[in-house]
Amino acid sequence: MINKKNSYHNLLLIASILLVAIPPALVSGPFLPDLFIVLISIIFLFIYKFDKDFLYRSLFFKIFLIFNCYIVLISVFSEYAAYSIKPSFTYIRFGIFTLAIIFILKNNEIIKKFFYYVLCLTIGILLIDGFFQFFTGKNFFGYETIRPDRLSGLFFDELILGSYLGKILPIFCFFSIYNKNYVNKYYVLTIILLTYLLIFLSGERSAFLTTTLYLILISPF
Repeated sequence: MINKKNSYHNLLLIASILLVAIPPALVSGPFLPDLFIVLISIIFLFIYKFDKDFLYRSLFFKIFLIFNCYIVLISVFSEYAAYSIKPSFTYIRFGIFTLAIIFILKNNEIIKKFFYYVLCLTIGILLIDGFFQFFTGKNFFGYETIRPDRLSGLFFDELILGSYLGKILPIFCFFSIYNKNYVNKYYVLTIILLTYLLIFLSGERSAFLTTTLYLILISPF
């Protein structure tokens, strides 16, 4: 029993570390975050049995399972079944990963703080580098912008700085609200405003519009 408990805690710790590492890993490209997501999902399949009622209590799991069966059936009877069946079957990985995140956050309270701190650090570095590139034309590594109207920051030749910040900002806001008891609200507002400004300066209009809509929706909170 002791060995099983130790194995559970060790696997949960590894999955937690991998989850915390995803935001900065996304800056490096798709390989590392995809690898972390796969590893987290595999670990979850090993450790969720320690809380066997977890899946049965999860309304999300039931809805997602029904939805996944639905898209598989549609694929089977579609004209392009040969092309659509594989993506439909493998779509379940998104549900497994989501369940893994819920499981980790539920069973490892301290991870919520660490995840928030890593988000702050990642966004902070991107903000400093992004504004540095805006004023000097180069990022920290001397990489020049490939277009005068766009910023890439630490993404180098990939012009996705604005879309990355636009996607990670809602996560930052969620954890800021969730951890509001020990978070400085003025710091949070400063980060939000600087991020919003940099998204605008990055030249990505879709990211700017979706971020604007999101901030309007959460402003009451």
